[in-house]
Amino acid sequence: MTKKWHIPFLKRESHKLNQILKEWKEYKQSVPTYGAIIISENMSHVLLVQSYWAKSSWGFPKGKVNEEEDPAHCAIREVLEETGFDISNFLDPEEYLESTINDQLVRLYVIKNIPMSTKFCPKTRCEIKSCSWFAISDLPNNKKRCHAQDENWR
Repeated sequence: MTKKWHIPFLKRESHKLNQILKEWKEYKQSVPTYGAIIISENMSHVLLVQSYWAKSSWGFPKGKVNEEEDPAHCAIREVLEETGFDISNFLDPEEYLESTINDQLVRLYVIKNIPMSTKFCPKTRCEIKSCSWFAISDLPNNKKRCHAQDENWR
């Protein structure tokens, strides 16, 4: 198979491709992510977002911090982008869970008492496919996985 180079001047760097990709992955993993665990008013449900690309992938709304951005502001921005919901009036900067997962710092602020009637509408294109409430009692409960998470989360 012959490689086609859409950017011919980069062809001379092709021998470095694996190293460049390795360094990019390391950099990407070194950037902290911030977001929120949004809990319903009766504390029975959490809001999860579905990735546009990974159809079975649901998780808490979160994303990478911008340079010089405060963690709380990053969480507010990312949640707004991914859900269309502004958590700024609900966020307590001291109320969060934090862990290092795959060498990446993840901090999720705990946002409580959000009505389940709240309308969520992602503001990003081709990033978040859906937002939905999930009963906490129905979330996966793998003892081995949960135990490992308990040790990691502070």
